[in-house]
Amino acid sequence: MLKQKHLGTSFIIGIPETRLDKDTISIIRKYEIGGIILFSRNIESPKQVADLCRRIQKEALDAHGRAVFIAVDQEGGRVSRLKAPFYQSPGNYYISHSEDPLRKARDYARRTAYEMRLVGINMNMAPVLDVCDPCPDFLKERSFGDDPERVSLLGEVVIKEFIRNGIVPVSKHFPGLGASKIDPHKELPVVRLSLQELEEHIYPFKKTISFGVPCIMTSHAVYESIDPLLPATLSPKTVELLRKDLGFNGIVITDDMEMGAIKERFDVAEASLAAIRAGADIVLICREQVYFLKAIEALESDARKDPLLLKRLTDSYIRINRVKDSFRLAKWHISDVKIDEYFSGGKYW
Repeated sequence: MLKQKHLGTSFIIGIPETRLDKDTISIIRKYEIGGIILFSRNIESPKQVADLCRRIQKEALDAHGRAVFIAVDQEGGRVSRLKAPFYQSPGNYYISHSEDPLRKARDYARRTAYEMRLVGINMNMAPVLDVCDPCPDFLKERSFGDDPERVSLLGEVVIKEFIRNGIVPVSKHFPGLGASKIDPHKELPVVRLSLQELEEHIYPFKKTISFGVPCIMTSHAVYESIDPLLPATLSPKTVELLRKDLGFNGIVITDDMEMGAIKERFDVAEASLAAIRAGADIVLICREQVYFLKAIEALESDARKDPLLLKRLTDSYIRINRVKDSFRLAKWHISDVKIDEYFSGGKYW
């Protein structure tokens, strides 16, 4: 059965700076956290990112013998945390509407994966599989379009290329945010589609499950035909749909719990526990580490008293480490020589 020290594996957290600060070091050493997610505030240059990732993994491996996920949102286009000199893809919409979408999708994933691996980032919170055109402003240019088959095909190319090149992909935002008119970064959307209407939004996720996507991110929206009371992130019915109906046995990751859709209606730490109880394997807390500390304290207390919760956390721990082991994250080596060669003009292609 899972030990208390392993409960941190159910969280990916943000960090405040471009270097590894003392508070984050303390968290890594005390808790076997699942991972770290990087944002623009953490990124200055390829060498700086590599140094940061190297330090993160050393602390995790020394403390617990387990590598962590180091994640980033590198969708391309408007959501690209890694700026130049990293490769800048135009984004999913432009890939989908190019003369050769399959080649463009493959090039984006291959180049992005190579550069991420070069600096030690092992997880990409991409691709977006939301179906929409026109899209709401918060998804504008991020979607492959309004054809579920096309979204599925291009998503498959991207996911397979990431996996082939050693990067853990995360399909998002299940069961599909394309029908939402409200930005969950600001407030909680409600999607009033019937189950039949929702099928075309679920379809790309169903297809990606069939060819082995390792991670799927749930959305912060209420889907009335699935669960009229709770956002997908907190809804056992939504995770049951993903697990039982679609047969997904990979990692379920929440969207950032500090987004307005959650934060404006719920206590972040309490909502994090609710997401885990609903079936999420990993909770994403992207900025304020105090929410993680409150959530992990409450989770430790609840797990001591609730054998069923401890069993569900044990299942998550197994799933998470199965993915980490399959991508051999503990064996990664970051080479400053290769970074210098590549970003100073050396050719990979």
